[in-house]
Amino acid sequence: MVYAEKAYGLAPPNLWFSYVKPLIGKFRLNAENRELKYNGFVKRRLTKTEFAILLMLYSKRNEEVTHKELESIWNGSVMNYHSLYNYISKLCELLVNDQTLSIETTEHGYKLSF
Repeated sequence: MVYAEKAYGLAPPNLWFSYVKPLIGKFRLNAENRELKYNGFVKRRLTKTEFAILLMLYSKRNEEVTHKELESIWNGSVMNYHSLYNYISKLCELLVNDQTLSIETTEHGYKLSF
């Protein structure tokens, strides 16, 4: 497993992402501790894999993220599609409070819409 900044070519969190805490609908994502906040309260601290998947979906919001792109999170290890589906399902459960958000299954991957 790699950290999100390596997987997606982003600057290290201390140079970019720690200052930018993106709003994902009504949620705020904190890269320093991987906390997902809803209306100012911590909903849950994400695992490294959950964080990396959500960050990738967010970085291409309203666009399809292919299974091949998501596979980069596993850093060369074989990605298990069942595990990926379970991570996506967990993220959907976490984001259910904001009905303007959705993670859709596409033909070749997933799409975060808001």
